[in-house]
Order: sequence, then structure tokens, then C-alpha cells
Amino acid sequence: MPLAIGLAAVGGRDIPQIFNTQTALQGAGKGTTVSEITMPTEDPSVASTFSGVNGISIPASCSTPDQAAAFINFFANDPGANLAFLSDNGVVTSATAQQALLSDTTGAVAAGIKQNITLWQNLTASGQVSQVEFPAGINSLMTEMTTDFEAVAFGQMTVDQAVDQFFTAAQSDLS
Repeated sequence: MPLAIGLAAVGGRDIPQIFNTQTALQGAGKGTTVSEITMPTEDPSVASTFSGVNGISIPASCSTPDQAAAFINFFANDPGANLAFLSDNGVVTSATAQQALLSDTTGAVAAGIKQNITLWQNLTASGQVSQVEFPAGINSLMTEMTTDFEAVAFGQMTVDQAVDQFFTAAQSDLS
């Protein structure tokens, strides 16, 4: 019943959104109880939560691959860099980085970041995180979906045309 009368919401965003939602509700003067649950799966041995695949790579055309590798290593493993970056685009997966952020006593690391890391650690420790390998070309689908949505929103194509265009692009990009 709470969903039907606007007292509850359901979302499927990444972990940082939990704290962001709490903060927005508090800022709007709304009472807030935001919590997470694990979505059920057909196969109980497979977790419904999966780790993202954000990453940094070094292109073959890089003229200074050693410097590029050192830069990546610095941001991935140096506690000082971890504190500077503050897990800004999600939950860092490096145990060293997580510990650096959780151990901060200066106040530089927001409570929400610590909450996010603790939630991730709990999910990981309880075996509720699956590793997913996405097919090559999947990133292009987000751009395609946005483009098709905007074309419909601005009257440039019908919903049916956008659906057809999306699936044509998906078939091409994923094969």
C-alpha cells in the first residue's frame, strides 16, 4: 500500500544512491527511512547484486605506458590518493582504498561514503555480489537509448520507430 499512496519508492541504482536519496529527502524536510534489500533471483546460488566494470585502460597508442600505469596504480592503491578521490564515482573496490576511507578521522570522508563502503563490504562478505562479464559493445547501447528517447521526445520519430532502431543497433553492436 505505501507505494500506491506515494510513501515508498523502489529503485535499482548503484549503492551511492542510497545515501544521496536520504540526503535529498532530509533536505526537503521529509522523514526518511531508506534501506536496501537483495532482489530475489531464479537461481538462489546466484546473487542479484553485481559489481560494475568501470575501469581505466592504457591504449596501445600511448607513448608513455609506464607513466600511465604509474598514474593508475597511484589512484588505485595509494591511501592519500584514495582520500583525495573520495570514492567520487561509486564505491572503490580496492580493500586498501576502502580501509583508507573508513579510517579517516579528519571529517574529509562524508558519512555517506563510509556508509556506502560498509554496505558494499557486507554484501561482498555475505556472498551477495556476482561477477558479470558484459559483452563487447554494450556501452554503445546507453548512447543509442538516449538518442532514441530524445528523438521520440522531440517528435522526430515514433515510439515504434525508436524501438526498431534500438534493437537494430543492439543487434549490430553486440554481434
